[in-house]
Amino acid sequence: MATIFLLGNLRASLTLARSLSRAGHRIIAGMDEPDPYLFLSRHVDQMVPMRRWMSIPKPL
Repeated sequence: MATIFLLGNLRASLTLARSLSRAGHRIIAGMDEPDPYLFLSRHVDQMVPMRRWMSIPKPL
């Protein structure tokens, strides 16, 4: 069993988490905004808050 760290808030992340969890892996999800699908999924063992890598400058 491996621990797998998923990045992203996409629904594809949930599909991947389900498949990997069913294969016996431990899933940790990192995201910048809470995703109710991943957050409530029984296939995700832990959530890690992440900061956005890039910030868009505000116009003057």
